[in-house]
Amino acid sequence: MNRAVKIISIIVGIVLIGFVGRCIYMVLCISCTTPSIKTYDYNGSMDQFENNLKNFTNSNLNLTYKVSRRGPGAYDARDIIALNKTQSGLMRYELVVYKFNETTKLDIDCIYDETRNVGGCNTEDKIGKELFERFKSDFLLRFEKGQHITLEPNFFNF
Repeated sequence: MNRAVKIISIIVGIVLIGFVGRCIYMVLCISCTTPSIKTYDYNGSMDQFENNLKNFTNSNLNLTYKVSRRGPGAYDARDIIALNKTQSGLMRYELVVYKFNETTKLDIDCIYDETRNVGGCNTEDKIGKELFERFKSDFLLRFEKGQHITLEPNFFNF
């Protein structure tokens, strides 16, 4: 009987350590989040940004977007998937708008060329750089001009 108690205690201990370890990993999972390609500061609220995006897509029939909200409270953020039909194909932009230190931030998380089936969240490779440059020169520049806004690059973006 004493041996059975030891075996059960060891099994319960291993399970408990595994459970606590998994919880700690989930809480501290900084490496699980890929850094954004670029962060921009917007001089307005998240609602104003969303309205600007709505106005911009209404005036550009080749653009569509979908917004999903992450949640109210301390971490209110909006995930935006924007589709841009260009002459060279269909582009998809994954964006996040959130409030940080009383400033509205726009993260460019991922960029995809759906026609060529390339892209992602990394601008270290040639294709990633090319897609980001196309995003800046096509979508971002037209958005800023069309809505008479300025998105300032955040220099603390690593």
